[in-house]
Amino acid sequence: MSDMKRLLFAASVLVLLASCDKKAQLPSNKYAAVDSTPQKIMEMNTMLGDMEEEDIKKYTENSGKDFRVTGTGVRIWIQPKDDKAKGDSVRYGDLLEVNYRVKLTDGTVLYDLTGRDADVIEVGKERRQTGFAEGLTNLRVGDRAIIVVPSILAYGALGDREKIPPRATLVYDVISVAKTSRNR
Repeated sequence: MSDMKRLLFAASVLVLLASCDKKAQLPSNKYAAVDSTPQKIMEMNTMLGDMEEEDIKKYTENSGKDFRVTGTGVRIWIQPKDDKAKGDSVRYGDLLEVNYRVKLTDGTVLYDLTGRDADVIEVGKERRQTGFAEGLTNLRVGDRAIIVVPSILAYGALGDREKIPPRATLVYDVISVAKTSRNR
């Protein structure tokens, strides 16, 4: 029995020595050993973005309104005024009182910020709503408009964790825009 233990011990030592001879081979890129998950995620995002773009096109076409498209993909329709008088242009940094409703493209109202609940917004300071800020800067004081914002320029992949679902295209039905000096 002791011969068997010695033989086993000797074999173990030989295996250990043989494995020490070889240097560990690490990949030069720590992600090289991982599958192409980043590529798959990019492909999925592209596909979802294309699907959202198709939904936005259907919404704007079915509305019967002539939406203008910005370079980022925000759609804006401004209600024509009867008179030629227009208010001041909205700019980044302006403090505005805005009456609006936030909807999904199926018409579901998520937030109603009208009347006494009107929102006071410093344009461009609401990072999560960059598309809405961009839309507002295309308006003048007194305008009524519809601003359609792709999810990536609104609340993105997570939504607002209250009423806005993940990856939601948002429709801002802007009822009125006025400059103000009052804070929230």
